[in-house]
Amino acid sequence: MKKLLILGSRGMVGSALVRAADHLGYSGVLQPSSRDLDLTSQAATHDYLD
Repeated sequence: MKKLLILGSRGMVGSALVRAADHLGYSGVLQPSSRDLDLTSQAATHDYLD
C-alpha cells in the first residue's frame, strides 16, 4: 500500500493539500504533528512509516 505523507498539515498549505488529497479520493493520508514524529531521528521516521 502506498502512503501519502503530508507534513505541516495544520498550516495553510498543508491543510489545502489534505483537502485536495481527500477530494481526489486518497485514504489513509499520514499527517503527523511534530509531537507524533521526530524528523530529526531517522529511526523514528522509519518506524512511523512502517
